Amino acid sequence: MAGIEDAVAVFAGGCSTFVRERRGGLLAFGGNGDGQLGLGHEDFVDRPTRVAALDGRRVVQVACGDDHTLFLLADAIVSACGGNDLRQLGIGTPVLSTLPIAVRGLVGVVCVAAGISHSVAVTRAGAAYTWGGDFVGDPGLRLIPPDHSLVLGQGRRERSGIVEPRRDGVLDVHEH
Repeated sequence: MAGIEDAVAVFAGGCSTFVRERRGGLLAFGGNGDGQLGLGHEDFVDRPTRVAALDGRRVVQVACGDDHTLFLLADAIVSACGGNDLRQLGIGTPVLSTLPIAVRGLVGVVCVAAGISHSVAVTRAGAAYTWGGDFVGDPGLRLIPPDHSLVLGQGRRERSGIVEPRRDGVLDVHEH
């Protein structure tokens, strides 16, 4: 694809796509109706475009929700952008952001995941945090209990599940 050189990783979800280049640059394209590409606007992007707000920061992982995006940076900090009506950005207010902004209260993060309207992060210490969605009406960061049980809410449907961080940092969620 024109505009992509030396791709080493690709991340996609919802209608958004991100490509990390060998030199450290991050490119984005696709759906951007809530600013989830982090480009400072809400227009659809049909060509790979550099995420200038993250220039000089090494992006380790990108997690795409339906209308929001999480960026795990090499310094173990998480930044987020996009829709935020259910506080899925973790920035304290329900206002969307078209530029990446640091998630408050998270340090030492090794893995991130994004659902339709919620976010999850795992720290080096093995703690898993979630925010956004409609979890028990609490808009702040929530520690997933040590038994890894969590009630997942989506509209009026509630499901329970077990969240298990694997050795490779990936979160497995087993609904039951």
